[in-house]
Amino acid sequence: MKHGCTASPIAGGSIASGKFSIAPQRGLMPGKFRVEITASRPGDKKARAPITGEMVTIEEQYLPAKYNE
Repeated sequence: MKHGCTASPIAGGSIASGKFSIAPQRGLMPGKFRVEITASRPGDKKARAPITGEMVTIEEQYLPAKYNE
């Protein structure tokens, strides 16, 4: 947990028209939270899936790290 954040469950939401919100029923408590913006797409690398053993494409994060560090 980073300085200034409260202990709380992790939740996610979508961005629509440049705004985001998380519904109260998603379990968040009032307070300050860290917001991370992620976006992934299929990458060029493949790996073996641990359960099925089949080769799957690894998703890559394509937003700059400054949005999540």
